[in-house]
Amino acid sequence: MSDNNELDLFREMMADVSPLEQDQVAITQKYQITETHLVRQIAAQTLTESDPEYLSLDNVIMRKPEDIIEFKRDGVQEGVFKKLRLGKYEIQARLDLHRKTLKQARDEILQFLKQCQGMDIRTVIIIHGKGERSDPPAMMK
Repeated sequence: MSDNNELDLFREMMADVSPLEQDQVAITQKYQITETHLVRQIAAQTLTESDPEYLSLDNVIMRKPEDIIEFKRDGVQEGVFKKLRLGKYEIQARLDLHRKTLKQARDEILQFLKQCQGMDIRTVIIIHGKGERSDPPAMMK
């Protein structure tokens, strides 16, 4: 069967079909973005050196290698935090701090996080090591 015959057959079968009218759908927002929401979003995306605890090198608390340390800022959903903790999100960038001093690690972390923010990278992993064989004992965790 040639292409013209198929096209003619199709047109013949569709002769009594009329096109549907386009429905008009109103788009509604399910939530409203408030000024508070925008302020919190900007605060979460901004690194500020005015914060006294901003990756401070003073008063470093020694931790055991097996200690679990976690932090969740207000506004982060429990489900998102759990998925992140369980490794359910794809890691977009990595930083390895093995064999770095505390000051070198701090500087690299700041540079790394600023670079990730600039590239809109949202899921990163920072590998700090356990420090079980280091002398003096590890302080990065």
